[in-house]
Amino acid sequence: MRLTFLGTSAGENYPALWCNCPNCEYARRHGGKNIRQNTCTMLDDDVMLDLSNHAFQSSLLYGRDLTALRLLLVTHRHKDHLYTHHLIWRTKMRTADNRIIEPTNDIDMDEAVHWMGSRLTPLPWLDIYGHESVYREILQNDRYHPELEEEVYKVAFHPLRSGETVFRPDLDISFTAVASRHGVPTFNYIIERGGTTLLYALDCGSYEADMLSLIAKYRYDCVVIEGTFGLMPDRFEMHQNLDKNLEIMRFFDENRLWKTEKRFIITHMSPHWTPPHEEYCRIVAPYGMTVAYDGMSVEF
Repeated sequence: MRLTFLGTSAGENYPALWCNCPNCEYARRHGGKNIRQNTCTMLDDDVMLDLSNHAFQSSLLYGRDLTALRLLLVTHRHKDHLYTHHLIWRTKMRTADNRIIEPTNDIDMDEAVHWMGSRLTPLPWLDIYGHESVYREILQNDRYHPELEEEVYKVAFHPLRSGETVFRPDLDISFTAVASRHGVPTFNYIIERGGTTLLYALDCGSYEADMLSLIAKYRYDCVVIEGTFGLMPDRFEMHQNLDKNLEIMRFFDENRLWKTEKRFIITHMSPHWTPPHEEYCRIVAPYGMTVAYDGMSVEF
C-alpha cells in the first residue's frame, strides 16, 4: 500500500481559521509542515479515504490525480470529511436543448464551447461506501440529483453495517467497517490489499468491546489514527488525545497485532492541543509514533 496524506488537520484547520493563538501564529509564520488542511488520504492511485473540501487543491500540490479514483470510503457525514459538492463536478456536458454529451478522450474544443457542464473526459465508475447517514448527507445537497447517479455522475452509494466486510476482487481490496464512538454514526476501516493490512481510525473517540474484538482478529502493517486533542489532559468521548492514542498502542502491543514493524501514524490534529509539527514529533517519537503532515507519503 501507498498512503498519501492530502490533509491532516481537524475540522478548524491548522492554523485555525479564526484564531491567533501562539500555535496558530507559529504555523502562519513558519508554514511548511505546520500548515494542515482538513483530513483526507489517498490509498494507492484509486482509493480515497474521506473527501474533504481541500482534496482537489491538495492533490494538485502533491502530484496526485483524482480522476483515477474507483473507491471512496467515508468515515462519517461531518463536512470536514465529506464535501458533497465535489461529486457534482462529475457532471457530463449537455447542449442547450439538454442533450447529454458522452465524454471522450478525443475532444473537439471548438465544439465543446457550445456545451455546459463540468467534465469533458471519461471517468471510471466511483463506488462510495459508508454508513447510510452518509448518503442522506449527500442528498441534502440540492444540486445533487440521485436520478443522475448512473448516467451523469457515474457513482453508486453502498450502505454498510457495523462489522460488515466487503470484498472487491476487481480492485484487489477488502475492507471491514468498524463502528467508533464519535457522536454521529462513524466507521473506521480495516483495509486489506496486496497482503498488507491497515486500520484507518478517524474520527475515533473509542470502541465498544465487540469492535475491539473485531480489530484484534487481524494483524496490521500500519495504523492511522486521529490525534485531535493531543496534549489535552481531559478525555472527551468524541476524539482521541495522546493518552488515548497510547492506550490503543498498548492494545496492539499486548495483543501482538503487529505483523512485523510497528507503524503508528497520527493525523487529524487540532492546533489548540497539538503543538507545531516538529515539536509534536519530538514529544511522540519516544513512544514510536509518527506525526503525519500534508503531502506525506508512506509505503508498506
